[in-house]
Amino acid sequence: MFATRSPSVGFAGRAYVLPKSADAALPIETVNLDEVDLVLRRVSDRNLLRAIQDNYFGRPLSAYEDAQFSSNVAEEVWTGEGLVQNELNQTMTTRLPLGDVLAEQAPGVYALTAHVPGANTYEDPGATQWFVLTDLGLTTLKGTDGLHVFVRQLSDAAAVDGVKVTLLSRANRVLGESQTNAEGHTLFAPGLARGTGGAAPAMVIVEQGEDDMAFLSLTDPAFDLSDRGVEGRPAAPPIDLFATTDRGAYRAGETIHVTALARDGNAKAIPDLPLTAILKRPDGVEYARKVSNQSQSGGHVFAFRVSATVPRGTWTIDLLTDPTATPVASQTVLVEDFLPERIDFDLSLAETPIKPGDTAPLSVEARYLFGAPGAGLKAEGSVTLSALQSLDAYPGYTFGRHDEWVSPQTTFLEGGTTDASGALTLNATMPEASQDDRPYEARFAISLKEGSGRPVERRLTKALAPSGPMIGIRPSFEGVVSENSSAEFQIIGIGPDLAPSQMDVTWTLNRVETRYQWYQAFGNWNWEPITTREQVTTGTAALGDEPLDVSGPVKWGRYELVVERTDGAYVASSSEFYAGWYAPADASSTPDTLELSLDREDYRPGDTANLRLVPRYAGTALVTVMSNRVIHMEAYEVVAGDNLIPLTVTDDWGAGAYVTAQVIRPMDVASGQNPARALGLSYAKIDPGKKQLSVSILAPDVTVPRQTLPVSVQVDGIPEGETAYMTLAAVDLGILNLTGFESPDPSAHYFGQRRLGVEIRDLYGRLIDGMNGAQGQVRSGGMPGRKWTFNHHLRPKSWCPFSQAL
Repeated sequence: MFATRSPSVGFAGRAYVLPKSADAALPIETVNLDEVDLVLRRVSDRNLLRAIQDNYFGRPLSAYEDAQFSSNVAEEVWTGEGLVQNELNQTMTTRLPLGDVLAEQAPGVYALTAHVPGANTYEDPGATQWFVLTDLGLTTLKGTDGLHVFVRQLSDAAAVDGVKVTLLSRANRVLGESQTNAEGHTLFAPGLARGTGGAAPAMVIVEQGEDDMAFLSLTDPAFDLSDRGVEGRPAAPPIDLFATTDRGAYRAGETIHVTALARDGNAKAIPDLPLTAILKRPDGVEYARKVSNQSQSGGHVFAFRVSATVPRGTWTIDLLTDPTATPVASQTVLVEDFLPERIDFDLSLAETPIKPGDTAPLSVEARYLFGAPGAGLKAEGSVTLSALQSLDAYPGYTFGRHDEWVSPQTTFLEGGTTDASGALTLNATMPEASQDDRPYEARFAISLKEGSGRPVERRLTKALAPSGPMIGIRPSFEGVVSENSSAEFQIIGIGPDLAPSQMDVTWTLNRVETRYQWYQAFGNWNWEPITTREQVTTGTAALGDEPLDVSGPVKWGRYELVVERTDGAYVASSSEFYAGWYAPADASSTPDTLELSLDREDYRPGDTANLRLVPRYAGTALVTVMSNRVIHMEAYEVVAGDNLIPLTVTDDWGAGAYVTAQVIRPMDVASGQNPARALGLSYAKIDPGKKQLSVSILAPDVTVPRQTLPVSVQVDGIPEGETAYMTLAAVDLGILNLTGFESPDPSAHYFGQRRLGVEIRDLYGRLIDGMNGAQGQVRSGGMPGRKWTFNHHLRPKSWCPFSQAL
């Protein structure tokens, strides 16, 4: 005998865009029900932003929230019943046709609430599906050049001309209005996109006369494209400041030298920019302030002399373009009493994979800073094995059981003495791993003693190869998911070679409840936690090259997803999360991956970059070149499979740009295909050419202490007729090694790869699949089966229930 599941109703996911078609329908999930009670409400344009800010939008509503929503935000436009498919104890998906219901309604945002007939609304508030019936697909790109809006039809992916676009602030004020051009594009000025507080942009609304409308929230997170090659330093701000000191540690009584370069977003010098430098003590108190009103090609220099009695510790140097604003750059230095190091050494391991428990040769190469080999130096050290939860190759995924803590394990290495050449090999034995379900790293700490006996330490960290297969779990949310919604995850299997591995798994979503039981022992009261787990849903699957998508319904409380291997050596992973009334906006709508590549690693202005696209379906490709702004955009028709698109590289590409392509597939009702989109990205490095100077310092190999050192500097790449400015510092390497100070590299700062500075959002990830499920029926009426029940003890004083004829 199997227990009968309680009747229930729900809507899957948080999608809200229902593509417009003749037989538009909403899929509904039911258990042990033949019919459901339906209420349709409409939210006006004026209340749309309020509904989002008050957390009504996109989630089910409690009985109290439902009453407040009906009274203050929305208006009821239709009631009726839905006839659904039913099989005992099975979750059934039924399409509720709404074409006739919406035929007489104006375009707008609607909320369809479904109830179990006769249920107490406080015990079972039902489910609410938000939706907008539209044929308008939206994409926004927000960069330093403003907010770009693109509008294309969902039915055929064609650009829509003449659509009214309205930009709203968080305070629900109209920031601007515009119309799309023939390419379906419009641009709002940068100032409108830079507002803060109530003036910050919050929503884009598009209207096509009186026939259609759609919207896109700008407060939801932009796409996370870190898994597609977006990396590097933050995108260049309007004032890109490079700041450095001549070293990282100073003695009291010495002078701190600071050099700063001011450039714009294209690495061009900003002349005559006033720059303020503030030196702060370790306690945060300002020690000195200097202003540079004149610059040489955007360069500024500052010198701060600290007295012999200043406090020791970490000092901060803030650089500001506006003395009342936040710093545009900061540097920290140590002011301490110290002696420079006299020796240095390097640590290295073989490139072969190392697993926990293995023994690996650790090489030490020591030398005195004055050039002689570091012979006869005693070495000692340790290796610490630490568990990791994530892997750089799989961003967002966690590995291993969340409820099984693995403590770091340290073993001490057998020491030795360097030979005549300063070399030493230590046999480093890794500690054994207590769990094989997660990745590990080894941290080596080796110290060599100088002739005076003072130790000098260096560290090396190496990621270890897994001992066996692992399972990764990636939530589509950050820590908390909305109650009465669906928690979505991606699961992937990883082999010892860190490549996707095939394995059969069982996944289980549990609700976890912990209560505390008091007891008395030997006259003393104490307590102990008792944890119980209630299975919500489970399933089996075969993992392969692509991540597996799983989801399950959640109410309020604490949950865990457990994934276990069933076809080989046992391995498991789990992820803990919470469901509650507050949850951060999710970024689960990140597009499907589009295979995209460029024909070369770097280019020069004037070159042709050949872009290769391999979409899984034919459609329209929106190709965009971006950095911290939109540089170029164009639409192309592509076929399934290989496509080659030539792009001309211009000076606007700067030191490098991201080439993106978004392939949009139109809706095909006859084939049962919803609109879809996939996005690919590749970074194009641009040779800086004449923008980059080559500097060489020519100095004698050997010099005598306390004597003048002749130095020659050669700078290549200075255009004829122009002047270059430089700062030069000679610092004891033993002082630089104290803080691990690295020589300044402005070329890497300005010409290295940066993260994408354009925020990408669209509504294609919020499309409701209106062609999913068996066909149902709806009928209008007074819902005779409905039994309205209210809990008078919980009823707010300001709320009066409406009456219903019996």
